[in-house]
Amino acid sequence: MNIEKQYLTISNYNRPGTKRARTTAVACHYIGNPGTSAQANRNYFENLKDTHTTKASCHYIIGLDGEILQLIPEDEISWCTNQANSYTISIEACHPDSTGQFTDATYKSYVALCADICQRWGLDPQNGGLIRHYDVTKKVCPKWFVDHPEAWTQFKRDVQAAMAVAQQEPGWQHTDIGWWYMYDDGTYPANKWELINHHWYLFNKDGYMVTGWHRWDGQTCDPADGSGDWYFLDNTAGGPYEGACWHTRENGAQEIWYVE
Repeated sequence: MNIEKQYLTISNYNRPGTKRARTTAVACHYIGNPGTSAQANRNYFENLKDTHTTKASCHYIIGLDGEILQLIPEDEISWCTNQANSYTISIEACHPDSTGQFTDATYKSYVALCADICQRWGLDPQNGGLIRHYDVTKKVCPKWFVDHPEAWTQFKRDVQAAMAVAQQEPGWQHTDIGWWYMYDDGTYPANKWELINHHWYLFNKDGYMVTGWHRWDGQTCDPADGSGDWYFLDNTAGGPYEGACWHTRENGAQEIWYVE
């Protein structure tokens, strides 16, 4: 997760510079203007020091491509969540249209940022650590999470899950579904090959290692149209090379592929 710091100039219209005495929640918002960028909205907040049209700001803005801008240090107050300003870190998120639904990239960054903040400030996303602007003032914000309460419930679950992953060591991970591989930054391979400890492994669209016979068309594991070449991944359950790709030697014999 990459965060670009573009702090607002301290003024009486956007960044008061006041330290917050406590932090008990992350306040989730959405940008009121569909299709606008994180940079444009950051510049709007910055210009309030000159225009004086209103008093507003936030700690973070997430853009349509998942980019994250930080406008105010976390330990300072932002003018974003009304009476909750004194105890919240505020996040605004861009969205493409009037439904308020976030792009996949924005949603992913929203989850990651909330998880990171909750982890560092000791907040529980399922028990008051995440709130909507709506929960404070009944304003329909973030619109998608207000209009779709089930999406808000899932968002909190996703944040909690991201926090759990952040506490795990990088490398192979196992769930009831199967094996997956976590990079140092907490992300994982999906719909791709990965060379791990001298062996090639293939991961499906959900990020799980596959075994047995599978197709690969250069971009997708097991494409719906049945295209692509066949590959065999070791299917010895619990074996030391489970999931490793086999190949054919020059003499026609087959073996687990070892890459120097």
